[in-house]
Amino acid sequence: MTDEPKPEDILEGKNRESVRNSVPPLQVINETRFLENDLGKVLLEIYELKKATLEDLASSVELPQSKIKRNVSELRKQGYLGVNFDDSTKIYYVRSDWSTQEFPSGPIIPLVYQYNLLSDESRMEALHEAIEHTIDEGDVVADLGAGVGFLSCLASELAEKVYAVEIDREVYEEGKKIVEQEGIDNIEYIRGDAREIELPEEVDVVLCELLDTGLIAELQVPVMNYAIEEFSKTELQTVPHDARTSIQLIEADYEFYGNEFRIPHFEEYDSRESETRSKELTYHEVSFQENNSELVEKRIELEANVDGIVNGIQINTDVRFAPDMEYTGASPWLNPPLNLPFDRDLAVEAGETITVDITYELGGGLSNIVYSIVD
Repeated sequence: MTDEPKPEDILEGKNRESVRNSVPPLQVINETRFLENDLGKVLLEIYELKKATLEDLASSVELPQSKIKRNVSELRKQGYLGVNFDDSTKIYYVRSDWSTQEFPSGPIIPLVYQYNLLSDESRMEALHEAIEHTIDEGDVVADLGAGVGFLSCLASELAEKVYAVEIDREVYEEGKKIVEQEGIDNIEYIRGDAREIELPEEVDVVLCELLDTGLIAELQVPVMNYAIEEFSKTELQTVPHDARTSIQLIEADYEFYGNEFRIPHFEEYDSRESETRSKELTYHEVSFQENNSELVEKRIELEANVDGIVNGIQINTDVRFAPDMEYTGASPWLNPPLNLPFDRDLAVEAGETITVDITYELGGGLSNIVYSIVD
């Protein structure tokens, strides 16, 4: 067997191939401080090799092959490793996205913004009410994308057990600390990818607030699809319950100091307000009680309701957090309106129809939206 890599060797670049890793070595070394010893060894070895099969690791890491396999599986669940295939052989590599806080389609909500999420009263009141309506005494609950654990803490007052799953290391550490400080003993924090996590028992209720406008940038639908398939043999109760997304024509002001900046933007955080030019039309609905297609592909006809200029579309998403609740609309930290500009101004008359094609993958990131005017 070869010597296992040491942090100082990796930092100095010893035994490295000419192709460089995309993750800086200091970040990998620092990350191993938060991992159990054997997990850290395997992560460092894969980083040193740049890519490795289980057989490669068995010849270079002084651990039983069964333990190597378990460690690789755990590193995958925690988001450190990606996998490629050569025929049926899995080839593992160190992902860059955990170090850049992109996972996988947009930024994780970092720790510094968790307080802002908690301060959005409309969002928080709706979630609080939904948990009280949904969880029964003795339930087992999974909180997916748990953040610092607010929903887990509420759920723990009724549930027998709460599994809080969070991928971001800093947020995970803070949430775990808060739960310990509050003396809550029925919450178990698990660091991992909510699309791959395995829980030790079936659950009755899934909490998952990975919502965003259109369900496009965050992983709400992929995570809930996984939960529906994996977490229970019976019907799951979920918070949220369902969501609907609408579209309307708008006129927005894209001119700043004599120059035009026609860029997608959220109509929140002190941005300019647009003028609506049509009624809202619901074009997409999901129930989180069932598996949903992750592809949205629509041709939509929108009728102008006033004479004027149209230079974009606005997408809005309303969420019903429990079946007997009203839909909750936009607030600063829950689904603010998303404005998508056209590349030109269109002069329209009331009653005139504009047809728009729009396609995107749910959870695929805002950059995967493709839309156009149908002439």
